[in-house]
Amino acid sequence: MIIINQWWEKFENAGSRKLQTIRHFCSPSGNNSKGYRSLMKMGKDGIIAFGVFQALCQMIATMASDARKKGAAEGSNGEPFDLADLADLTRIDEKTLSKSIEILVGIGWLSIPDRINDLQSSASDLPSSPNDLPIHAQRRGEERRVEERREEEGLCPQADEKGILLDLWNLAPEMSRRRSSKAQVFEAWQKIKKADRPDRDSLMSAMEAWSRCEEWTKENAQFPHGLHLWIKRRQWENIPNDVSARIMTSSSKTTNEGPEGWQAKWLELYPSENSTPGKWSWVDDGAQDQIKKLLKL
Repeated sequence: MIIINQWWEKFENAGSRKLQTIRHFCSPSGNNSKGYRSLMKMGKDGIIAFGVFQALCQMIATMASDARKKGAAEGSNGEPFDLADLADLTRIDEKTLSKSIEILVGIGWLSIPDRINDLQSSASDLPSSPNDLPIHAQRRGEERRVEERREEEGLCPQADEKGILLDLWNLAPEMSRRRSSKAQVFEAWQKIKKADRPDRDSLMSAMEAWSRCEEWTKENAQFPHGLHLWIKRRQWENIPNDVSARIMTSSSKTTNEGPEGWQAKWLELYPSENSTPGKWSWVDDGAQDQIKKLLKL
């Protein structure tokens, strides 16, 4: 017997589960699942296996509800279909079915319960459990599990990074959050090399600056970028010019006064005609603290 794993949960909905027989079934969308990517990496064999899986899904969908609950390929009498039955129902030759079923078991889309040793004697080489897979299939399965662990470690930020990103999410303008999602934010962050990621203070200060810029505040703040795009473009490195200009104005207290401390650092990084030494004046009391954070002073 073969079973399509999680058929009842993933391939049917509340409406179809009430029916004894169905004419259509639900199919998970997208091509980013680990199983799908594993198949495509196999080349022609993986593409054929994907087609076989679709044919098996169409077959399972014609079963009575008791069989569909298990995702099992079995007749109305509860007897499991053997390889010849599957070949007859799907119109796919037994050799192709046998090879594709092995692959599909290896990636976890199908399973063969231990209580059934074989589909039939001619298919005795099919594994009754993942542990009985041929050596090359076991290696492929182990490679897939290693890849999954790496992806889980990479796509899920560490606790401190997750806290930073959640703080950034809460600080970002509402429109920026509405045009993004936390999952997209985490994914964009992961794609930034660790050496290039800013610290918490620099990130928050940059977001505060962007939140005050003309581009994001005009027309009732309708134009902020999606937060994941802001991260992808590393916009903490590109403080808007109008915010910089508001921080420093052309009025001076002493024409002979030279830049000191953070002022000298600012001039070094952002030279402009509006930041001539001795012509510093602050728009608000918090501006100086913000600049010091940006400059990591």
